Amino acid sequence: MFKHRMLSFLTAGLLLTAQIPLLPAAQVIAAEEVQEAAAPEIWDGSIDTSWFDAEENEAHISTAAQLAGFASLMTKRTTDFAGWTVYLEADIYLNDVSDFESWGSAPPANTWQNNAEFKGSFDGQGHTVYGAYQVSTEAHVMGFFGSVDGSVKNLNLEKVYFSSSGHLCELGGVCGNASKGSIDGCKVSGCLSATGYSDTGEASTYADRVGGICGVSHHANFSDCVSSAAITASDQAIAGGIVGDAAAYSNSRIRNCRNEGAIIGSTLERKYQNGIYYFPSGGIIGTAGNCQIERCCNTGDVTAKFSGGIAGCVISDQTCTISDCYNWGSCGSGIAKLTALQANNGSGTFRIRNCYSTGKATYGIAAKADAENCYYLHDEVSENGVGTAKSEENMKAAAFAEALGSAFRYNPDGYSLLTVYEADLDMTEITLTGLNQQKTLTLSTNYDGEPIWISDNTAVATVENGIVTAVSPGTTTVYALCGDARAVCTVTVDFGFSLNQSAIELKRGETVRLSILDDTTGKSAENINPVWISSDPSVASVDKTGLVTGEKPGETEIIVYFADIQLPCKVTVLPGSVNEEPAISTENAILDEGDVLTLTVKNYTGNITWVSSDAKCVTVKDGIVTAVAEGTATVYAILSTGQNLAAEISVRGVQASLYGDTDENGQVTLLDVILLNKNLLGLEQLSAVARKNADVNLDKTINNTDSLYILQSLVSLISIPIHPTQSGQ
Repeated sequence: MFKHRMLSFLTAGLLLTAQIPLLPAAQVIAAEEVQEAAAPEIWDGSIDTSWFDAEENEAHISTAAQLAGFASLMTKRTTDFAGWTVYLEADIYLNDVSDFESWGSAPPANTWQNNAEFKGSFDGQGHTVYGAYQVSTEAHVMGFFGSVDGSVKNLNLEKVYFSSSGHLCELGGVCGNASKGSIDGCKVSGCLSATGYSDTGEASTYADRVGGICGVSHHANFSDCVSSAAITASDQAIAGGIVGDAAAYSNSRIRNCRNEGAIIGSTLERKYQNGIYYFPSGGIIGTAGNCQIERCCNTGDVTAKFSGGIAGCVISDQTCTISDCYNWGSCGSGIAKLTALQANNGSGTFRIRNCYSTGKATYGIAAKADAENCYYLHDEVSENGVGTAKSEENMKAAAFAEALGSAFRYNPDGYSLLTVYEADLDMTEITLTGLNQQKTLTLSTNYDGEPIWISDNTAVATVENGIVTAVSPGTTTVYALCGDARAVCTVTVDFGFSLNQSAIELKRGETVRLSILDDTTGKSAENINPVWISSDPSVASVDKTGLVTGEKPGETEIIVYFADIQLPCKVTVLPGSVNEEPAISTENAILDEGDVLTLTVKNYTGNITWVSSDAKCVTVKDGIVTAVAEGTATVYAILSTGQNLAAEISVRGVQASLYGDTDENGQVTLLDVILLNKNLLGLEQLSAVARKNADVNLDKTINNTDSLYILQSLVSLISIPIHPTQSGQ
């Protein structure tokens, strides 16, 4: 813990002098309409605390005076707002910002002063506070808030000007210090500067800390914050685009944050103990202790004696992980540096994962680190360090974005970008050990649309709404696509099957049941749809349940198919027979449309009920089967004993011999039209081929349109057949 934290608080009231400046008198709205531009209401220096009621726990602030009262209540120690929720209901101007660029030499009318600790919840609701200004040589904490031990979110601070030239000041756009709280969705623009000691000689490690969002973090979390502020840290001072310093042992987390502003850090070096001490600056954080930095990026240049694109310095006896980050700005190390004094004997862990840097730097990624999947632009680096050098062409390719991982997306206009959305699965690897076995993946995402689930090899496993189903042994990758983000899971399918017998012997009329075993469990396989086939049904037949029947002496093979698997069994039918059971005369037949087949039942003299599973395909009466239309149907012989026998009938579609030739005499005449009309009236029957010939518009039905088309073809008005797209079908 740093000794200087919260050493004193200023008790002076907020500066009360203010003057409302004039904005441009008019604004052109349209060619014939001129309206006076609405001037923003600028703080007049007054303080309004009338809204505060100590018995309440919620406040809504909509004026500059109320906001000043909010700060005054904390500065005077009236309350720290613990347990409160404070909402900002409007944009607020603390100063006229039209002359912001001159504030360094000509201060604005009003000074913002809030150096106390806030312990409540502040929701800016996306509103903006303009023109917060403070210059101090005494403040130990400086920012829109002094310290935050609660939460601040959705607050925009535009054209802030905070400058400290005191000793050990913690300065940030949102707050000087954050302890165990969170700052989310905040944006800062303007100028922030801190000047520390400038004397020469033996140095201490104490320094001013300045950050675009927060000066010093103790166990705080930062997410979805953006700083475009110009930051200056001179002499004995540390700077970071988001956080100046994540104090040692602080366990801070910075996620989804971006710095766009230039950082000019310290060029000072001091003798310290047995080495040289520098004062680091970093695109995201100046000094990183125990912290995690995830999905962050820096596009601003970082100029300092000791600097990094993401972290200026990582304390080597701490644990720090930087993952899914990139840097485009020039700096000392593309991603981060270890502390100069402890780089060779530190006991901590410094990991860098899935990062890249294109900025001009001494080291592309870092001089030393446990780095994986990290890359840098080789033309901009003078020393290699860790990471892999890449060309500009390679780093702008779609394959590079894919290699960086799911946090990145391809940018056709330049280098890879972080995804807008995030997506994570509760499991990144799963193994399925049975056919049709399922596991459910749980998706976490900030995407509000419907995720798209994809398996890149559906022959191995399919996925639907996160439910992964095993199909066949192998490996595939399942993706959950959420806008520009994707979550990935590697799926391994590992199972095996076998038949309960690989070879059987039986006599004519004898039956043997084959079954499929799951090799993983040793039990009968479940949730499969097998198809059983005999390579020679005259020797041995097999039904759809795997029951094999010997038909005559000889050898054949029974094969079962399911998924992409086939299992064979050798069958030998020996001479001799057993008591023969009733059997249907034909178990499998292939017919053409219009063909007729007579089925009988052998070894049976009782009553038989004949049924077709699909009368549109096959009809049956008294065992006489008629092929009606292309397809497959099963004909059942239901015996009075309760036994059911089945024959599978496949019907092949016939081909037209000559379109329009309904009487099948090899030519198209008016007689074909007359015959077709009689058929449509139910007066004549047509053969299967004649019906194919009659369907001249190829819509698989015969009607008056076909008759009309044949008639038109006879007078050379059209040519037949007519494709459905031509006939408007």
